[in-house]
Amino acid sequence: GGTTGLPKGALIPYRQLLTNAFQTCMSWGLSPQDRYIVATPMFHAALNALCTPLLYLGASVLIQERFDPAEYLAWVSQHRVSLLFLVPTMYQMLAHHPDFERTDFSSVRWAISGGAPCPAPVREAYRAKGLRFKQGYGLTECGVNCFTFEADEAERYPESVGRPMPHLWAKLMDAEGKEAHSEGELWLSGPTLMSGYFERPEDTARCLVRHEGRDWLKTGDLARRDAEGRFYIVGRVKEMFISGGENVYPIEVERALYDHPAVAECAVVGVPDAQWGEVGLAAIALKAEAAAQGHGWEEEFRAFLKGRLAGYKIPKHFVFLEELPKSGPGKILKAELAKRFGGRNA
Repeated sequence: GGTTGLPKGALIPYRQLLTNAFQTCMSWGLSPQDRYIVATPMFHAALNALCTPLLYLGASVLIQERFDPAEYLAWVSQHRVSLLFLVPTMYQMLAHHPDFERTDFSSVRWAISGGAPCPAPVREAYRAKGLRFKQGYGLTECGVNCFTFEADEAERYPESVGRPMPHLWAKLMDAEGKEAHSEGELWLSGPTLMSGYFERPEDTARCLVRHEGRDWLKTGDLARRDAEGRFYIVGRVKEMFISGGENVYPIEVERALYDHPAVAECAVVGVPDAQWGEVGLAAIALKAEAAAQGHGWEEEFRAFLKGRLAGYKIPKHFVFLEELPKSGPGKILKAELAKRFGGRNA
């Protein structure tokens, strides 16, 4: 289940689980001595991010029946957990918990975030505790873990998800179906592809295509690649909106907003505008101390973004909520925000 439409049933062959397990063990340097807490929902693809590979190795996996920040932090210290995997919202909940500062993270080799781009302030909170942090990227349709990155390099390039896993091919394609050299829609190919969507032949045909002798998954994600082959996720194709003829990628605006110390959570969607066709709407949940101040945050955010973004990228509308709507795995539901505030894009 994504955040831009109704859930679909992805048909997962055994080859995907097996290939993903040994790719992850090999590329991420997993060990039978590793310890890990499964705190993401069992119906979520994140189950196969670390749980399945570690069980394949015979490592230790602890299952948290329901995500509880206090219990999770206690388990990290008590069981000498060596690897962390959570979605950004969960990392944020841990960082804001009063037990976070006194938790012993010395046993943790590295932490990885998945499901959505992790805001820089959240990553910095863990780096301040001495944890090495990576950004992950994957999707149910292609075996969850699609890229790999050494922790040292990941720290130097915090916005990158790394390079493709062994036996996985990645390329960028433009809107005309031609290969792009630096930025485009991410296509993936390899033995971890799903077989298709359950009883949805039209959806299957849209995203699984034959090209130059290979089966490719059109991920719907916009990405760019640097000269050294590192990939960066720019945003979702469906989330991009056009304001005055210019493409706006919400993820870029959200990253800039997260740099403001008052922002706890944010999401940007495109909404109709008589003059520009579409403009940005930023939905923001303030941190408790900022919300208590109660002054004109909208103008402050406009001024803050002015030095960081081109004028057409700065949201025209700001709405402030106590919390943003989320899916079961903790992803912000942009489709719900767009529907609530009159937008067509999500």
